Amino acid sequence: MTRYKELSRIIERLPPRYLIGELEPQDKGTYYEMICPQCRLRRAFGKKPLRMIVCNRRNNCAYAESVVSYIMRREGIDNIDDLIAFLEGKPPPPSSASVRHVTSKRRTVAVRKLWEELRQGDATVARQYLVKERKIDPIISDTVEYRQDKEGNHIVFPFRDGKGDVQSLEYKPIAPGARVYTRGPRKGSAYFPVYPPPPSPFLFVCESPIDAITLFQAAELSLGDKPFPIATGGTCNRELPWLKDEIIYIVFDNDRAGMEGARKLWKSLNRDNVRVAILKLDTKYKDVNDILKEEGVEALVRVLDSAIRSIL
Repeated sequence: MTRYKELSRIIERLPPRYLIGELEPQDKGTYYEMICPQCRLRRAFGKKPLRMIVCNRRNNCAYAESVVSYIMRREGIDNIDDLIAFLEGKPPPPSSASVRHVTSKRRTVAVRKLWEELRQGDATVARQYLVKERKIDPIISDTVEYRQDKEGNHIVFPFRDGKGDVQSLEYKPIAPGARVYTRGPRKGSAYFPVYPPPPSPFLFVCESPIDAITLFQAAELSLGDKPFPIATGGTCNRELPWLKDEIIYIVFDNDRAGMEGARKLWKSLNRDNVRVAILKLDTKYKDVNDILKEEGVEALVRVLDSAIRSIL
């Protein structure tokens, strides 16, 4: 038996919830539905037997990757023999949620260790990307939290849980051919441009860390009330304590997925003691960073001020 056949047999033996539990696969009969590793929406699927993960949002995402490739990338494994050893070393599939929780906790610990290692490394390529490609002010780029992977192919953003501990890392490609991916569980976490967050009268909630940094720049340079931005990756993280502020502005991407996510978040946060509003951008802009790149920070501040005044 070849090593590839042996690997296929091992993967078919282990249930999807054990192989890719962080994607929350659900059995739908002839296929599994799951969270897409790239766009983070529950739009991905894998036909039985599970060998491929494909996002059906082809127009906007087009993610497609084999289960083998996904696991190797997630675990940092670079050869088949090590992957087989990793899978063979797993105990029998757990029958209780508590055991799965322990596995998730171990991954979170590994993510925090990885983040500490990345913090000690170089971030020159990532900084150049923010300044040149995203038009982030150099002073702001030296202030906010990010690093780069060892190869310099991704800019890495830490997502923190309600206690402020790093729970997951988002890898955004800055080199041709690189893919966006996440390490660690995203649920219940958010990206903060600086941590701990400073006191703020209201909160901006956006999808991507790039947008959070963009809004942080606008607030630092011009906006008088200093709103603080966070990024949730498009998920509805109602349990975050920072989402209990009295005034929250949702600034998601100006596309179908972004508007859908904004409405879901609005519904989950709209409570008696919280004022929640969705800031709508001009349709010619995909997100707030587009405004910064095309019009400059002054134009971005004017757009935000106008949107805020129209809601207050």
